[in-house]
Amino acid sequence: MWDFLVSHLGSAATGIDTGALLVAGLALMGGYVIFGMTGFGSAIVAMPLLTQVMPLHSAVPIMLVCDMISGLLLGATSRSNVQMSELRRIVPWMLLGMLAGLGLLMYVPERPLLIVLGVGVLLYSLWRLRGGDAFRQLGPRWAIPLGFSGGGLTAMFGTGGPLYTIYLAGRLEDRNALRATVSTLIMLTGLTRLVMFAVTGLLLQPAVLALSVWMVPCCLLGVRAGSWLRHRVPAAYIFRMLWTVLIVGSASLLAKALAG
Repeated sequence: MWDFLVSHLGSAATGIDTGALLVAGLALMGGYVIFGMTGFGSAIVAMPLLTQVMPLHSAVPIMLVCDMISGLLLGATSRSNVQMSELRRIVPWMLLGMLAGLGLLMYVPERPLLIVLGVGVLLYSLWRLRGGDAFRQLGPRWAIPLGFSGGGLTAMFGTGGPLYTIYLAGRLEDRNALRATVSTLIMLTGLTRLVMFAVTGLLLQPAVLALSVWMVPCCLLGVRAGSWLRHRVPAAYIFRMLWTVLIVGSASLLAKALAG
């Protein structure tokens, strides 16, 4: 039994050593604590550390698997809070953006788009955080540019989540509705990417399957801890955390794009 576990789930199978596996597990748990509280932010928190201890082509599908599982979990437990009217507004534009993104993937340089995304999200999040706790409503027509551009960036680089969050945080004042709706939307984008990854074979790499056995429990623990904290942290603090996570994530994205 021990030999079986070592050969199928040990360092030879995962491609990383025990110390790196521990760092990856803690990074994922921290990311999904944020996700459990806000319905958003897992990749922004976890990916910078994950890519330090494992290859990007392993980290991306692992995050995708964890996003799908955590999105399904939150969706099942908070289905009544999902705002279908907002999803109906943004999802068609998101899908069109993903189709456009797939078409442009081979022709558009990555760096300029990431710089534009990083600057835009950083400035908007700083403005929202500076503005205090007051709810600032966005008009429904913002679903078109934010959904389309978010879908395109998701298809090309997996970085469209901040744009969806900006739209929904400007439409939904109730924190439970925001959390449930953002997580459901992320799950839908993840499902689309899951099909793409399965077709290309990226999802079925032996190292990804072995790492998933270790990483998925860390994800579930993080979601559980975040859900527990959500009921004990004031709504104002959660929204401040959301904008802070967006600021950190966009600054990290911008630094990476400028350095590259």
